[in-house]
Amino acid sequence: MNKRAMAEPRRQLPPQIKPVELAKRKNGRPVVRYQLTVDVGEIDGKRKQFRKRYPTEKAARRAGRDPRQVATGTYVHPSTRTVAQACEDWLAGKRAADRAESTVDGYAEKLSVVIAELGDREVQKLTKRHLDDLVIALRRRAALPTDKPRKPWSPRSVNYLLGLLVAMLESEQKQGHVVRNVAALVDRIDGDAKPPDPLSEAEVEKVLAHIEGDRYAIAWSSRWPDSGSPRSAACAGAMSTSKRSR
Repeated sequence: MNKRAMAEPRRQLPPQIKPVELAKRKNGRPVVRYQLTVDVGEIDGKRKQFRKRYPTEKAARRAGRDPRQVATGTYVHPSTRTVAQACEDWLAGKRAADRAESTVDGYAEKLSVVIAELGDREVQKLTKRHLDDLVIALRRRAALPTDKPRKPWSPRSVNYLLGLLVAMLESEQKQGHVVRNVAALVDRIDGDAKPPDPLSEAEVEKVLAHIEGDRYAIAWSSRWPDSGSPRSAACAGAMSTSKRSR
């Protein structure tokens, strides 16, 4: 008995999948697509169906495992598409839209750190944790595994990068490459609080000298002591010293 005879019989297609021969041919043989038909409920008393054709039986079977995902359009085909490819395609789209070259170059410069760190990862397997770890590495005065030591990124730079990733993954989501936009789940960083910058005693003396004789000078002396800020305290103290020395 030959191997073909010993081979297992072909599995029967489920009722919601049927082969469809297209008019075009390839290598002299008709091109076959596998059509998946799924009931998605009733609208206005009429049965509603979702129908889509897939290039292989395997793809049609996989899509048919969760009719809800197929019906709502959230099902995505498994893909080995990488983060680097997604970034490059997104940048190409911006260039095609006649975005200023300097602007696109700026996008590319920011995304280069993502490509260096996560570029080989499949975009469908990218998680929020991957991006959280990237943010931590960028914020610390340390080297990424694939990079040299660098100065820590500011909150503004990190948040700008996250904005680019949100836009890129939104495009991937609209194209059906990913189910969700994980970059949108990453918390933004609050801006660095600037330290107080009170006036020095010499600067306060200059202010007092400038308002000497001004009819509104009394407003300065009455306002500064009430505000409670370091600058107010310095001004109030200097003003008191100035008054006592007169």
